[in-house]
Amino acid sequence: MTELLWMTEDELRERCYMLVEALVSSENYRIELINNMGKVLAYGYNRGYTDAAVQLKIETAGRNEEGYTVH
Repeated sequence: MTELLWMTEDELRERCYMLVEALVSSENYRIELINNMGKVLAYGYNRGYTDAAVQLKIETAGRNEEGYTVH
């Protein structure tokens, strides 16, 4: 951190631009993650609802699919 005290104005300005770019990209990643979490929750809810309606567990459905491909 002490090297910041001895930087020129242009070097400090460049460092600030780098920090701003990092903040903007991290904010974009955060928004993308939040959007994806919503999709994952919706998928999990729909999958859980249909599994409960059919009375099948996810593991059972996977084994049934493997059984159908063998026969």
